[in-house]
Amino acid sequence: MTPYSGCNQIHGTDHNPFVDIARRTNTSTFGQEDIHSIFLGDGRYLSGEKAQRLYLRKEELFDQATAYSQENTNTIDPNVSLWDWYKQAVASQGLDHEEQDQLLQVGQDWGGYVGEAIETQSLRNLWMETSLPGGQFYAENPLLISALTSYARADNLFVASSYQKILETVAQPVIGHCDLRLNAEVVSIQTLPTSDSEHRANTLIKTRGGHEDRFDQVIVTTPLGWLQKNTAAFSPPMPASLVDALASLSMGRLEKVFLHFPKAWWQHDQDGLGGQGKFATTTLFGSPEYASDTNPGKWIQEVFLYSNVAPEVAHPTMLFYIYGENSRLLTEALQGLALGSQEYHETVVSFFKPYYSRLPSYDDQDPVCRPIKVLSTDWEHDDFAGYGSYTHLATPLKDGLATIQTIRQAMGDDRGIWFAGEHAAPPNALSTIVGAYQSGEAAAKSVVALQKKQAGPAA
Repeated sequence: MTPYSGCNQIHGTDHNPFVDIARRTNTSTFGQEDIHSIFLGDGRYLSGEKAQRLYLRKEELFDQATAYSQENTNTIDPNVSLWDWYKQAVASQGLDHEEQDQLLQVGQDWGGYVGEAIETQSLRNLWMETSLPGGQFYAENPLLISALTSYARADNLFVASSYQKILETVAQPVIGHCDLRLNAEVVSIQTLPTSDSEHRANTLIKTRGGHEDRFDQVIVTTPLGWLQKNTAAFSPPMPASLVDALASLSMGRLEKVFLHFPKAWWQHDQDGLGGQGKFATTTLFGSPEYASDTNPGKWIQEVFLYSNVAPEVAHPTMLFYIYGENSRLLTEALQGLALGSQEYHETVVSFFKPYYSRLPSYDDQDPVCRPIKVLSTDWEHDDFAGYGSYTHLATPLKDGLATIQTIRQAMGDDRGIWFAGEHAAPPNALSTIVGAYQSGEAAAKSVVALQKKQAGPAA
């Protein structure tokens, strides 16, 4: 098992540079399909057209919610969540009680997109989440004309191998022309006073090891959560408007859990890797009522089967996505346990056995149905990751667009300090790898422009 704990999706396929790089580097990708495999909260299984219709109906409602958010963003109460809207929409569908309950169950999978429960998602700012699955791209929004590209379609690719070759390609032009210092934790970013004739910010960077360097301009690529918790690292202090903008955003808590088996026993073909009898690639477990010990909140579960990707990279591994309080419960249970220890292994298995044991051909007495390796990410307790996965627009955020614009501007014009990362992405690409890439490009262009301006006509 060679799990990739970071991002494993390419969000948007139209004019996305990572799509082209993935092709050129032979990075294996997998076109994501509609979900047609759902276990309901009482354990009943829906498959085929019935499950797909339920899933697509949920997607249609999310699209309607996004359109409503885009059209009414200035008048929606900041405290109203997507869940508030969704419940009312489900109630108005003319469905019987059982059908409403099923639609509410699958609606909870929004958490797997943003890393937090749907109850926390801001309806007012939902339109800014449109680069994620379940949303549409509304280019006619006049607020976005200057900022958006056509990347942000809901057409996503799953990176079946890893981002390694893509990142190596992106980094190649830089690595050979820079002084790269690893394991050098920055603890201070200080703007020194300069004379009017210098026209430079003179930024002093200090590391925990005592090393100091001065730069004309600096691009800070630390995660949102790090910036929120380390405002004191900047001297003089950040402007109050920037501190407030950072504080008004939230960090999602999406975690990935890998379970590797001796064989893909859930498949119906001979070797379990890619035959005609493949089980559904993605399965939802809606509001489980059968796992109260490890899932007291009945949080929806989603599993992706690596056995269904391209044969050259397929392996008998399940990937579970968990989020919010569900993530907290697992990662706290794993605190202090050594990776690879029996206790770590048994803790992870106890959390997910109620779900994978429902897949076809499971036999509790058969050793091939027992995971031999397990791994869970723990971004929530990682200070360098910002104590979370990526940016989430939660209630009661008032003006998401203005907030992001403030973060993108940072302190560049005044102090030569710029921010880059998924939290500083264009409004349509928040929380994505391509958004982080775009933010870096934008910051670099700003640095060049300011350098030319400071150099004057002779530049």
